[in-house]
Amino acid sequence: MAARWWRIYLAGGLLAIGGWWLLDGLARDLVYAAVDTSALVAILLAIRLWRPRPVAPWWVLAAGQTANVIGDVWYNLVNQYLLGQQIFPSGADGFYVGSYPLLAFGLLLLVRRRSAGADRDGLLDASMLTVGAAVLTWTYLMLPYASDPGLPLLAKVVALAYPPGDLVLLVVTARLAVGPGRRPVAFGILFASLVLLLAADAAYAGLQLAGQFQPGSPVYVVWMLALLLRGAAALHPSMPLLTEPAPRAARTLSGPRLVLLAGVATIAPAVDVIQDLRGAPRPTKVIAGATVVLFVLALARLRGLAIEVGAHAERQRLLSRILRATEEERTRIASDLHDGPIQQLTALGIVAQRARRRLARDQRSDADELMEQVHAGVRTEVEALRRLMTELRPPVLDERGLVAALRDHVDAFADRTGLACQAELDLPGRLDPEVETVLYRVVQESLTNVAKHACASNVSIHLMDQGDGVALDVRDDGVGFEPARASGLLRAGHFGLAGMRERVRLVGGRWEVQAVPGGGARVAVHLPRQVTPVG
Repeated sequence: MAARWWRIYLAGGLLAIGGWWLLDGLARDLVYAAVDTSALVAILLAIRLWRPRPVAPWWVLAAGQTANVIGDVWYNLVNQYLLGQQIFPSGADGFYVGSYPLLAFGLLLLVRRRSAGADRDGLLDASMLTVGAAVLTWTYLMLPYASDPGLPLLAKVVALAYPPGDLVLLVVTARLAVGPGRRPVAFGILFASLVLLLAADAAYAGLQLAGQFQPGSPVYVVWMLALLLRGAAALHPSMPLLTEPAPRAARTLSGPRLVLLAGVATIAPAVDVIQDLRGAPRPTKVIAGATVVLFVLALARLRGLAIEVGAHAERQRLLSRILRATEEERTRIASDLHDGPIQQLTALGIVAQRARRRLARDQRSDADELMEQVHAGVRTEVEALRRLMTELRPPVLDERGLVAALRDHVDAFADRTGLACQAELDLPGRLDPEVETVLYRVVQESLTNVAKHACASNVSIHLMDQGDGVALDVRDDGVGFEPARASGLLRAGHFGLAGMRERVRLVGGRWEVQAVPGGGARVAVHLPRQVTPVG
């Protein structure tokens, strides 16, 4: 039944909006207030019903809706029926203006939760859309109010506060639209609500400037639809998915988005031309500033794409090198098996045959001696095969977990190299098997690099639980290196660092290497407890 509440709520709201057309006076204003209040009730009910995590975005949205409800009651009921006149500005305007930053902040919390890590490209795209909208807002909405000599100062300040409120909401709406993450039904309903709200506000401002706005205007219907969809989005069963972290998306620029951004880049000069043709005031400074900002944002976007192209080329080289290394490793293993265990086991088979012949001749002492050789040889080859198996995949990692596997590996490394190794491994419980494998391989590769290149005396390994994930830190006090040289190591055939980075990236983690010539090196990794693969 709870899964159908949003449908019932939406149907009841549409009936109320239809009835609004048939009513007049106080009854009509009461229906509007009821629709407005129902959105607040729907959000509060949804918080209790669906228990989203985190819940903070929805509480902030509820606070913004509360401010909007108070503003509507003040404007439509108190001013008109208790005071007998509509006053501008009034206390209602304070609540109206205050509702916009609250709604925007609640949506921003949703955006930040949905984005896994910094979505720089989404932020740049949303910024470009915002700058273009800001030019239109200033030219056609704010400038007429600012240049109206008959408008009192307080009324002018309040009137000028509304367009920035819509602009702030537009920023976050654009950021929500271009950001990564799943698009459940609740997302589409919420996005439609925001689009309707912004469209209604723009229509209201335009009608007010033209002196054509009348009570009972169709704009009220659009406002009510926006409020109704806001409540329906909260009540929809997919509402908790809106705060689900998204996989980190690859940096791309699709065709439709490119067309949209190209159109945004032409807004400032287009406004200048239109104002000139109309003989209207041209906000030259605003247009010039917006053009510069859009140019800088476009350059930043192109730089990000260029970096992604370079990273893609490096990943291709890394993949090619890894494929070659995989074949080389398979060849080495096959050669080791052929020259080692297979040859030795063949020889032991011959010795066993000799022992069998000795037994057939009742030469028991000679047979016992030969069987001792077989036993010792089998034991030696079993140890060799265990070492090979441990290199490929340590059984202790699956049987006893990451902490035990790392302790065994660090102890073996310290015995083999003579380095002083300090391991602080604080990890309650098991992780996703793939995450454990990545962490183990990062430690394995880091220690291999220390042994080969660092000339270090001490190594420390710290593994810490951080609630939402785990952090790994490997440090040495060796000779270090110049970090700028790291990007050239792959081209020189050394793919250890690049391999670590790609392993971490492919499970949705963060990887960082720090080094100072003569001051040692540090590898820092943060991984989620569960795999969040790159989209």
